[in-house]
Amino acid sequence: MATNDNKAARLMTALVQFKWGNTPTISRYAGSNSDLTVTSFLYSSCPALEITTQTIAGDLADQTWEVIMPPLTPLDVMINSLHPPTEIRVAECDPLDPDATYKLWYTGLIERTIFNPLGNPGLVKVQFQGHRVKFNASLGIMGASTCQWTFGDENGSPCGFPLSTIRQSGPVSLVLNNTLTVTGITAPLKGKWIFGEARYDGLSLRIRDVSYSGGSAVFVFDRDVPPWWLGKTVLCTPGCDKRPNTCEQDYNNIRRFMGFGLRMPTSNRTIYAG
Repeated sequence: MATNDNKAARLMTALVQFKWGNTPTISRYAGSNSDLTVTSFLYSSCPALEITTQTIAGDLADQTWEVIMPPLTPLDVMINSLHPPTEIRVAECDPLDPDATYKLWYTGLIERTIFNPLGNPGLVKVQFQGHRVKFNASLGIMGASTCQWTFGDENGSPCGFPLSTIRQSGPVSLVLNNTLTVTGITAPLKGKWIFGEARYDGLSLRIRDVSYSGGSAVFVFDRDVPPWWLGKTVLCTPGCDKRPNTCEQDYNNIRRFMGFGLRMPTSNRTIYAG
């Protein structure tokens, strides 16, 4: 009879899952010499997969982890261009009895990718943090004359301006370094596009300048546009410079303006309901 003293120790295999985009897209890998099916999901073989953890505080939700593996999907895109925010799940199992021994260790968001870590060619180091970092938001309101609310009506922002009324979308006809040409975009005030964003499949780029040519808008960003945006339909949202004149004259939303030195808003959910 096998007991804890004489039975063989289990040889556990690391499992990694990546998830990104609005659809979403999912890829799974196992640190084994052959593909592995776990809880009805197929994990592709990745013998070079290696996982380490660096505890910074508290429990698993507060830890920083690292994965080292070949540049498989989606890492092959991340090391060359921008990529949508990506969730990562780390687990393990005994390949001889994967369903019964499956254990989820960690769920987090990718923070950084490093190609050829420590001179190891053909590998990528992925650094990621737990979901709890999403809640690291400061409380209180800054004493500034510009508006402190996030522009728009999404995620419960007290600004409340309906973004759906000013958004435009169109196909990307040209990607060139940090510029993006989008067909069919009309011309609102130039100052509205600046501070706005272009978004596709969960990835957004901050607009820094815009010009118009032949029925298309040419947007300029701080960073290079991912080449895989070519031919895609992007969603373009004007922004706000947070000044009272913009809020009042361009968006007719001055009653929700939140800036000190001017006035307190007459519609402020943090003060009263209504």
